[in-house]
Amino acid sequence: CSARAVIYTDSGEVVRYLDLPRNPDVVLLDTKLIVQAPVRFLISGIGDALSTWFEAESCKAKGSPNSTCGAGHLHPGSMTAYALAELCYGTLKEYGVLAVSSAKAKACTPAFEKIVEANTLLSGLGFES
Repeated sequence: CSARAVIYTDSGEVVRYLDLPRNPDVVLLDTKLIVQAPVRFLISGIGDALSTWFEAESCKAKGSPNSTCGAGHLHPGSMTAYALAELCYGTLKEYGVLAVSSAKAKACTPAFEKIVEANTLLSGLGFES
């Protein structure tokens, strides 16, 4: 859901950032399809999403600017981005274990749906901090 993509090597090292002209217009997620994926994908998403809050807190504490307005236009993260990063973290703590259990059972439960939302929307927008 971010206008910035991170390009990684096969071994997980950051190669570069790809800055897109704007955030996606639409993000469609079919959780009935997603729940059929290997559980490790959900767990990886949870791990990635967990970092959103800690990165946002670090940026806020240091007053670090972000680059969401494009090159050369650095501004502090928005209140919304910080709030979404915190909501992401809280959602992961509250529903993560249940969502993984649901994924193992291939069951599309409310907890699973909340974690998919946290992994994509909340993490992607919270990343904008």
